[in-house]
Amino acid sequence: MEVDHIGQKVLRELYSTLETSLDAEAIAGALFSKGLITLELSEELSLVHSTRTQKNRVLLLYLLRNPSPRIVSQLCEILSTEEVNKHLANLLQESYRRLNEAETVSSAPQGATAGGDVLDTKPTLSQLVEHVYPDITVKWFEIGIHLGIDDRELEPIEANRRKVQDMCMDLLRLWMKKNKHGSKAATWRTLLTALRKAHEGGLADNIEEVLKKGKINE
Repeated sequence: MEVDHIGQKVLRELYSTLETSLDAEAIAGALFSKGLITLELSEELSLVHSTRTQKNRVLLLYLLRNPSPRIVSQLCEILSTEEVNKHLANLLQESYRRLNEAETVSSAPQGATAGGDVLDTKPTLSQLVEHVYPDITVKWFEIGIHLGIDDRELEPIEANRRKVQDMCMDLLRLWMKKNKHGSKAATWRTLLTALRKAHEGGLADNIEEVLKKGKINE
């Protein structure tokens, strides 16, 4: 089946907003009628006694695990039918447009980073431990999603570790291991973007300031 990779990026980027704003049951019913989700999932969402956010998370994780073509356009079509949800449709459309343009640019031949921007350098594990690790404990799973790591790789970490601090460390190691080269390389810029998407803008700003002042130790 054709996979809309940009659509998957959009869902990851807007994960925090969608997790708290969607009506999972209604959307699941509409997606089922279009053949985009299973009957089992639709019934599960209507029967399970969970909070709205928990149901939204189940739906979003399903869509991330089972990528469908044109998923963003389908969601926009569903959301646009109600005035209260049109702003979500607009967010999805704008995110898709921007990410699509960014991917077009990144697919062009890349040379050296202009000006040697420190944000495009790769952090060492020791730097991450000193400047990032102590402050991301609460939102480590969400930050992992925004770093582009599949939730199926995050869930074993959550299951096998008892301490949140250990989960955070495993996340950082996994991110650095998976993204050594190419457009998805584990750089400071990528990390700061993920932090801001997870509403950790203050932490991201502090790290960026330290980086630009040259105060990050090797």
